Amino acid sequence: MAGMDSGLPAITSTFIKENSSVNLFKKLTRSLTAIAIVLMVFLAVGVGPARAADCFQTVKANVQQDGTFAVKVQGKIPADVRVGSAVLSFPASSDKGTIESIKIVDTDLPSYRQLEFGCGPLTVSDGTDLITACGGPAYLDKGNTIYKAFGSEFPPGETFSVCLAK
Repeated sequence: MAGMDSGLPAITSTFIKENSSVNLFKKLTRSLTAIAIVLMVFLAVGVGPARAADCFQTVKANVQQDGTFAVKVQGKIPADVRVGSAVLSFPASSDKGTIESIKIVDTDLPSYRQLEFGCGPLTVSDGTDLITACGGPAYLDKGNTIYKAFGSEFPPGETFSVCLAK
């Protein structure tokens, strides 16, 4: 009987190890399946760059003959807003340039706290999301705001737009 008792723990130990491996495999498979489903939902919904219909505002920039542009837009933001996307659209998909600086300032705040969002320089092309490239999103406070941007190395004489979306 002593021989039988000594074999039992080995069988039980092997059974537990195999059973643990099966459970671990099942848990891993369920987790991967859940992740795959979530990714499929995100892709189906269209998470990513903003589409024109998603824009709450579009800003246009006219490129000068020397390939530079400068934009300054002043306005009043009626309520706090999160800008999650700012996608560039060029007339030709091969167009590109360099945005030297982007600054959004809240003029209602003291001068040392006015900058709400900013970055640069960035090399950009058609479809570039400025918010993603700058490490956004941008959270803008209610009140008087100025958006300023300037850049260079763009195709002379063209106009491009930026679609702002939540």
